[in-house]
Amino acid sequence: MNKTQFVQNLAKKLSWSQKQTEKALDSTLHLIQDSLSKGHEVKFVGFGAFSVKARKKKLITNPKTGEKIEIPPSKSPCFKAGKHFKQKVAIKRKISKINTTAVKLSSVKTSVTNTKTSVANTKISTVKTRQPVVQKEQSAV
Repeated sequence: MNKTQFVQNLAKKLSWSQKQTEKALDSTLHLIQDSLSKGHEVKFVGFGAFSVKARKKKLITNPKTGEKIEIPPSKSPCFKAGKHFKQKVAIKRKISKINTTAVKLSSVKTSVTNTKTSVANTKISTVKTRQPVVQKEQSAV
Protein backbone atom coordinates (compact mmCIF):
# COMPACT_ATOMS: atom_id res chain seq x y z
CA MET A 1 0.00 0.00 0.00
CA ASN A 2 1.43 3.37 -0.97
CA LYS A 3 0.83 6.74 0.71
CA THR A 4 -2.10 7.70 -1.56
CA GLN A 5 -3.91 4.43 -0.89
CA PHE A 6 -3.22 4.76 2.83
CA VAL A 7 -4.65 8.30 2.89
CA GLN A 8 -7.76 7.16 0.99
CA ASN A 9 -8.41 4.30 3.43
CA LEU A 10 -7.77 6.49 6.47
CA ALA A 11 -10.04 9.25 5.12
CA LYS A 12 -12.89 6.75 4.74
CA LYS A 13 -12.42 5.46 8.31
CA LEU A 14 -12.30 8.96 9.79
CA SER A 15 -14.96 10.45 7.49
CA TRP A 16 -12.50 13.22 6.61
CA SER A 17 -11.57 14.66 3.25
CA GLN A 18 -8.44 13.30 1.61
CA LYS A 19 -6.75 16.71 1.95
CA GLN A 20 -7.42 16.84 5.70
CA THR A 21 -6.21 13.26 6.13
CA GLU A 22 -3.05 13.83 4.09
CA LYS A 23 -2.28 17.00 6.06
CA ALA A 24 -2.74 15.12 9.37
CA LEU A 25 -0.51 12.26 8.19
CA ASP A 26 2.20 14.63 6.93
CA SER A 27 2.11 16.54 10.21
CA THR A 28 2.42 13.30 12.18
CA LEU A 29 5.39 12.12 10.13
CA HIS A 30 7.14 15.51 10.38
CA LEU A 31 6.60 15.56 14.14
CA ILE A 32 8.17 12.10 14.46
CA GLN A 33 11.13 13.18 12.29
CA ASP A 34 11.64 16.38 14.29
CA SER A 35 11.53 14.51 17.60
CA LEU A 36 14.05 11.93 16.39
CA SER A 37 16.39 14.61 15.01
CA LYS A 38 16.42 16.20 18.49
CA GLY A 39 17.36 12.84 20.02
CA HIS A 40 13.95 12.03 21.50
CA GLU A 41 12.22 8.66 21.30
CA VAL A 42 8.60 8.50 20.08
CA LYS A 43 6.53 5.71 21.67
CA PHE A 44 3.06 4.49 20.82
CA VAL A 45 2.10 1.97 23.51
CA GLY A 46 1.14 -1.34 21.92
CA PHE A 47 2.20 -0.21 18.44
CA GLY A 48 5.93 0.46 18.77
CA ALA A 49 8.70 2.96 19.32
CA PHE A 50 10.74 5.11 16.96
CA SER A 51 14.28 5.85 18.11
CA VAL A 52 17.72 6.83 16.86
CA LYS A 53 20.59 4.37 16.93
CA ALA A 54 24.12 5.74 17.03
CA ARG A 55 26.63 3.91 14.87
CA LYS A 56 30.32 3.97 15.73
CA LYS A 57 33.01 4.92 13.25
CA LYS A 58 34.39 2.03 11.23
CA LEU A 59 37.65 1.36 9.49
CA ILE A 60 37.14 -0.69 6.33
CA THR A 61 39.43 -1.88 3.56
CA ASN A 62 38.69 -1.37 -0.12
CA PRO A 63 39.02 -4.91 -1.54
CA LYS A 64 40.33 -3.71 -4.92
CA THR A 65 42.98 -1.25 -3.78
CA GLY A 66 43.63 -2.38 -0.22
CA GLU A 67 43.21 1.25 0.85
CA LYS A 68 41.94 1.82 4.41
CA ILE A 69 38.81 3.99 4.55
CA GLU A 70 37.31 5.48 7.70
CA ILE A 71 33.54 5.68 7.84
CA PRO A 72 32.51 8.43 10.27
CA PRO A 73 30.01 7.82 13.09
CA SER A 74 26.38 8.30 12.13
CA LYS A 75 22.85 8.08 13.44
CA SER A 76 20.16 5.88 11.98
CA PRO A 77 16.39 5.85 12.65
CA CYS A 78 15.01 2.61 14.07
CA PHE A 79 11.56 1.20 14.74
CA LYS A 80 10.85 -1.50 17.29
CA ALA A 81 7.40 -3.07 17.03
CA GLY A 82 5.32 -3.31 20.19
CA LYS A 83 3.78 -6.48 21.59
CA HIS A 84 0.23 -5.80 20.37
CA PHE A 85 1.46 -4.87 16.88
CA LYS A 86 3.54 -8.05 16.66
CA GLN A 87 0.55 -10.15 17.72
CA LYS A 88 -1.67 -8.58 15.06
CA VAL A 89 0.87 -9.12 12.29
CA ALA A 90 2.11 -12.56 13.33
CA ILE A 91 0.74 -15.57 11.50
CA LYS A 92 -1.11 -17.76 13.93
CA ARG A 93 -0.20 -21.39 13.51
CA LYS A 94 -1.91 -24.30 15.14
CA ILE A 95 0.53 -27.00 16.05
CA SER A 96 -1.26 -30.31 15.99
CA LYS A 97 -0.12 -33.08 18.24
CA ILE A 98 1.13 -36.19 16.52
CA ASN A 99 -1.23 -39.07 17.09
CA THR A 100 1.17 -41.83 18.05
CA THR A 101 -1.50 -44.52 18.14
CA ALA A 102 -2.17 -44.02 14.43
CA VAL A 103 1.19 -45.52 13.52
CA LYS A 104 0.80 -49.24 13.07
CA LEU A 105 3.34 -51.45 14.71
CA SER A 106 3.55 -53.66 11.61
CA SER A 107 4.76 -50.77 9.44
CA VAL A 108 7.51 -50.03 11.93
CA LYS A 109 8.60 -53.69 11.94
CA THR A 110 8.65 -53.75 8.13
CA SER A 111 10.85 -50.67 7.86
CA VAL A 112 13.28 -52.04 10.46
CA THR A 113 13.46 -55.38 8.62
CA ASN A 114 14.07 -53.64 5.27
CA THR A 115 16.83 -51.54 6.80
CA LYS A 116 18.57 -54.61 8.25
CA THR A 117 18.37 -56.40 4.88
CA SER A 118 19.81 -53.45 2.96
CA VAL A 119 22.67 -53.09 5.44
CA ALA A 120 23.44 -56.83 5.21
CA ASN A 121 23.51 -56.70 1.39
CA THR A 122 25.89 -53.74 1.28
CA LYS A 123 29.36 -54.71 0.11
CA ILE A 124 32.29 -53.04 1.70
CA SER A 125 35.16 -52.53 -0.67
CA THR A 126 38.59 -51.26 0.11
CA VAL A 127 40.51 -48.92 -2.12
CA LYS A 128 44.26 -48.82 -2.20
CA THR A 129 45.60 -45.36 -1.69
CA ARG A 130 48.82 -44.10 -3.17
CA GLN A 131 51.54 -43.18 -0.79
CA PRO A 132 53.00 -39.70 -1.31
CA VAL A 133 56.33 -39.68 -3.10
CA VAL A 134 59.07 -37.96 -1.15
CA GLN A 135 61.91 -36.61 -3.24
CA LYS A 136 65.36 -36.47 -1.74
CA GLU A 137 67.21 -33.21 -1.98
CA GLN A 138 70.42 -33.30 -3.93
CA SER A 139 73.38 -32.03 -2.03
CA ALA A 140 75.55 -29.45 -3.71
CA VAL A 141 79.18 -30.56 -4.07
